[in-house]
Amino acid sequence: MTEGRVFEAKYRGRCACGCDGTIQPGDGVTYTDGLLLLADCATGDAPVAPARRERPPCPSCWLVHAGSCEDAR
Repeated sequence: MTEGRVFEAKYRGRCACGCDGTIQPGDGVTYTDGLLLLADCATGDAPVAPARRERPPCPSCWLVHAGSCEDAR
């Protein structure tokens, strides 16, 4: 295992950090604590996905609201 060293992925997979990122062949990846991570996630440069999302964002205004977009205005 190449713990801490960035290398090129050969296979598709999922990033283990919880970002919902998909690893594609050719992406930079690394092992951290035995988990395969995208290189950006391992360095903290990637955006962190929310732990739990109640609803998807509105495609009109990109806000998460309880009703339709017209109700939020």
